[in-house]
Amino acid sequence: MNTIRGGQLGGPTAFFNEDGSRVILISPLNNFMVANLETRVVGDDTVLDYGLMASVASIPDPFTDLEFIMVGGKSFDEGG
Repeated sequence: MNTIRGGQLGGPTAFFNEDGSRVILISPLNNFMVANLETRVVGDDTVLDYGLMASVASIPDPFTDLEFIMVGGKSFDEGG
């Protein structure tokens, strides 16, 4: 498995199929500076956990954390 970076080194995450003809893009829609991605192995699977960085000391009420998922064709321009 390739390394997927989270925390301060993270950013939008793109997954491509083997021939590069399809893409899935996952990215925060808001609160970019506190968004975090972690990976963990559960059995034979790798699980992606999205949420807030552990360094966040308090969360205002109300708080909304939105993620964006795009599925596309041969390029990001074809996503929809």
